[in-house]
Amino acid sequence: MPQYKVLVAPLQKACTDTTKGLYWHYKKIVARLQTACSSTTKGIVQTGCL
Repeated sequence: MPQYKVLVAPLQKACTDTTKGLYWHYKKIVARLQTACSSTTKGIVQTGCL
């Protein structure tokens, strides 16, 4: 993940305010999806192990 941040940081600085806003909005959506998937995956794994 640190490598990703190193690549993204210069791009964010080069972006306009609007693009930055869109990026962070997108990032929030992705974070929510990842959380939902993690919870679902945990449930499947726990059910499979029982």
